[in-house]
Amino acid sequence: MNTSLPRKAGDLFGLVSVFVLSGIVALAGCGTASVPGDSQVSVFLRADAPGQPMSFTVTVTDISLVNEQGAISHLLAAPQTLEGIHADGLLVPLASIDLKQDTYQSASITYEATAISFVQGGSLPTTQIYEDLYVNGSTASSPVTISAPLVVSSSSSNIILSLDVGSSYVSNQDGSVSVTPKFSATQANMITGSGSGLYFADLVATVESVSDNTMTLNTIDGATITVDLGQQTEYDGDTSAALIQVGSIVDLDCQLNADGRIAATRVESDSQSSPDIVAGPLVPLSSGATGIAIYPRQQYGQDFPSVIPVSVGIDAESTSSTLWMIEGSLPPTGTLPFSPQFGPANYSFAQNIAILGSFSNSTGIIGSPGKIILLPQVMTGTVTNITNINSATQLTISLEANDYFGNLTGQTQVAVYVLPSTNLSSGSLPQIGSQVRCYGFVFDDNGVYRVVCKSLQASS
Repeated sequence: MNTSLPRKAGDLFGLVSVFVLSGIVALAGCGTASVPGDSQVSVFLRADAPGQPMSFTVTVTDISLVNEQGAISHLLAAPQTLEGIHADGLLVPLASIDLKQDTYQSASITYEATAISFVQGGSLPTTQIYEDLYVNGSTASSPVTISAPLVVSSSSSNIILSLDVGSSYVSNQDGSVSVTPKFSATQANMITGSGSGLYFADLVATVESVSDNTMTLNTIDGATITVDLGQQTEYDGDTSAALIQVGSIVDLDCQLNADGRIAATRVESDSQSSPDIVAGPLVPLSSGATGIAIYPRQQYGQDFPSVIPVSVGIDAESTSSTLWMIEGSLPPTGTLPFSPQFGPANYSFAQNIAILGSFSNSTGIIGSPGKIILLPQVMTGTVTNITNINSATQLTISLEANDYFGNLTGQTQVAVYVLPSTNLSSGSLPQIGSQVRCYGFVFDDNGVYRVVCKSLQASS
């Protein structure tokens, strides 16, 4: 469906407008027993997203695979909401499901709601405009591009669902936006061999159940997945799986193995539980409000409504006992020309954070949050300068015009620090003029935005 929609402004911290009709639910098949001829399939979302939108959301009601004989397999039991900006260049687990062993030649997606939000540049903070474009109550189908048949076998049977955000919308001259989600699906062919596989990091989830060798998790993206615990798992906080409590929040790094199973390589947890988790970029408050607010891209918890609010806030008075922290651990930073800081006196617009606490539908506020966590985020742009600083490399990255990050912060460029521990997808540093996608922690160093990079993808 190609839907042209007028732009609407949201009132931050006032919760005037909302977007996305459906709540987030898990894919079908989670927790069910396999039958003969079935294989466990790990399904992941990955997005290619330009810098301009702040959020791009699709509520999917069905994903259908069609085999060589024309038989259809359905992957969804209920609608699931997919958000593309936070998944830019990353691997986000959606579910582990049981699927018939077969060769699937085509696929399609049926969706009932889309939402895209931009930030209009201007003088901070009062002239920022948050624009939500949405479709209500109607459904449409879109083909999924498959370059090669998807083969579900008794061995590797992993599927990556890719969302091309940049090709999914067009800005029209009359100020409207036409939205048609563009998806493709590929086989995730894993490298075989002991300890090898595809890695993804910084997964935040609530523990549903735990044993000596597995954990079942409800992720902040709304999926229910099972991860393996074993000799490869390192523990921070709690010292073993036996001390992880049901209902607690865990942050973990994982590896997708060749057999399709997800293995935890690092788990950080404590005994604290939280009824609600919400994550997204920090945004300016509406006039007269105090505290902080974020634009939610992801939400999970018992108190959230079926619609996602346009902002979630925290009163300044309620954070006196809140723990401010950086997710996981920073790479060694001794060679950096600044000291990375995040806390009540060191936060800024556009930083990606998670808030843990109890959400109030009536006020749109999380009261007395237990934790405010700085999360990694994706930054894209063009390399304009390269400087070596001891064992680190500083890349000056020029942001795209109308990038939401630039419009929120007033910046046109950021400094990105590549450390010896940074994962380089190409195996080498980029050159001046290269387009790069950096995944890391953003810090405001007295008005200069600096990114400690965990992984870097580059193209000429």
